[in-house]
Amino acid sequence: MRGSLYGAFGDKHGMLLAAIEHYSNGSIAQLAARLNSIEPADQALRAALMHYTRSASALEELDGCFIVNTTLEMMPEDTELYSRIDSFMSRTLTLLTATVIRGQSEGVFNSALDEKTVGDFLLCMVQGLRVFGKMVHEESRLTAIVDMSMSAIARR
Repeated sequence: MRGSLYGAFGDKHGMLLAAIEHYSNGSIAQLAARLNSIEPADQALRAALMHYTRSASALEELDGCFIVNTTLEMMPEDTELYSRIDSFMSRTLTLLTATVIRGQSEGVFNSALDEKTVGDFLLCMVQGLRVFGKMVHEESRLTAIVDMSMSAIARR
């Protein structure tokens, strides 16, 4: 068995967990780089959201985000997989919320809004955008969703 996939991961479930971990770490690193850029928070957030828009509009057939697809198909009793998905969502939420806080301090986001609620809103919007993008491949429609989301949190 030496050198085999099963030797390295044990079984298919082990391979799935390792793949989720690898994909999650890469996705989080890319999102962090986009959100922690030197641009003002609103521009950094919009650039990150537009990355998801471009990715979603480029999908063919029913392919999509590995994390979203796995989340939608995960069995409730799979606690190992759940914990990895939960970790990914939590790390994503932390990055989004930190960007909201930065934007509020920069005066580009509405400071009357609760930063945690805005972070939850953005996380739901991003995941929804990825699901919606499986069916709608028009970048202009997906961009309009990003624009509406940015308007919802903008300073008033």
